[in-house]
Amino acid sequence: MCKAVVFLITVMFALASPGWSACDLQGAMAERDIITLGINAPSKSLVEISANDIRVIVEDPNELTSSGQYGALIEVYGLSGEGRPILKKIVTAPVGDDIKALQSALSNSAASIVLTQKNGYFFTWHDQPVAGNSIYACMVQSHVFHHESGQDFAIHVAERAQPERIAKHKILEQLLRDEGSLNSLRSQVVSRMNLAQAEDLPAVLNSLTSERTNLRSFRVQHVNRRLSLSQIEIPYAAYKSAQRYQDGNALAYLSDISRLNTFEIHPLPQTYFWGLSAHGETRRAVLGITNDLERYLSTRLAINFQEKGPGLDQASLTGRMFVEKNILAVSKLGRIDSFSDGFQLSAYQLMPAAEAFWAAHLYAALPNRCALCRNAGLTLEQAGFSRSWDLSVSKAIRFEETEHILHPLVLISARKRLSKKISLELFSGLRLKRDAEASFGFALKLLDAIPRDGSRPKQTESFIEIFSTSSIMPLIEEDRSAYFENTPSFLKRTWADYMRF
Repeated sequence: MCKAVVFLITVMFALASPGWSACDLQGAMAERDIITLGINAPSKSLVEISANDIRVIVEDPNELTSSGQYGALIEVYGLSGEGRPILKKIVTAPVGDDIKALQSALSNSAASIVLTQKNGYFFTWHDQPVAGNSIYACMVQSHVFHHESGQDFAIHVAERAQPERIAKHKILEQLLRDEGSLNSLRSQVVSRMNLAQAEDLPAVLNSLTSERTNLRSFRVQHVNRRLSLSQIEIPYAAYKSAQRYQDGNALAYLSDISRLNTFEIHPLPQTYFWGLSAHGETRRAVLGITNDLERYLSTRLAINFQEKGPGLDQASLTGRMFVEKNILAVSKLGRIDSFSDGFQLSAYQLMPAAEAFWAAHLYAALPNRCALCRNAGLTLEQAGFSRSWDLSVSKAIRFEETEHILHPLVLISARKRLSKKISLELFSGLRLKRDAEASFGFALKLLDAIPRDGSRPKQTESFIEIFSTSSIMPLIEEDRSAYFENTPSFLKRTWADYMRF
């Protein structure tokens, strides 16, 4: 009994002992202030904490004095003429429990944390895993740097795609002298935007150049209808020259338009859509909304209005992800369209250099499907962009089963981009049977952004679609049009549309 009581008391003291909270640096920040005050250091001084050392970095270490108290050894660094920290003296100062807990958390690690008046910056080695590190989880992404082993530079990982190498002493010097202008160190501005609808790219680039003393280039990552496959790198000097002479033609040849090393998916702005649809004898008006829950998952909900009254037109959940470098998988569940209640799985083999793709679509109906819905279907598709006609063309063969009868169909669709906001799609289909049935149709779409302040923009899509029959569903996958407006060739063809001086 006595041993049990002693054990419980020991556990209680262990739990009550001071420790470092993974996402609360307030205690360590307060103890940082005690150290700087104790040695008469300026309030903007940096305190760097590693597993075995505590360093104070100041511009002028001559006025610093020891606190006269017992405590830990504190290394004091000043800045050289090149801005490099140089050890000037060693003093003593009391070190609190929160900083000691930080040192314990950094044990067996070459990482360190630099504390300023307001923030903590985490430096870790490039070849050291940090994903599960509680300290890393605490830091916001723009406050994390990676060291390259054996080198005197760090990688700022604010942009993961192509992080930039910056000398560590340059980062420390900037934190010490002007923490608010840390981004001025970066020689490259990185931005993500939809160039297919950009009205004035130079105005956007100009707004990003403030406080950039070392700027060498812009990198604009093109994001259109969730997909990001391409980017443009624009030399800053050539851009300023083109801006001076109000001519962007030469800049097009000096800029590097290329595909991304890793394709990405980004959330689509909340989209409201409405339009008029005619499928054979069926007439209806459609009103709906598309909302992305996060980058891989989206919902689509729409109601229709017909002579017999309103009804559910679409209610589906869609997931997207790249399963391989060039393979996009798309899954849909629910009422995909007016004639499809079920689950559809699509796989796209993307070939950006050739502006083409191969795709397969597998569909299976839900048990409680609508009366006119197809039971199952398999579609094999090939699509490519015709530079002669300046449009994309898709050809497909589909096998679908309705009422226990297998129907083979041949489908063709063509899409023409008429302007930044307007597109025209033409469809045709042929049911391969003795009394062959053909279908023809078109869809005219207008996509427009809603002016709105905030980080989450909205857009509207209006459409008119007319089909000769409702028994043959056309190729109307939204991911198809997104792909052909994401290739490097598309950005080259439309350069004059978004780079206007």
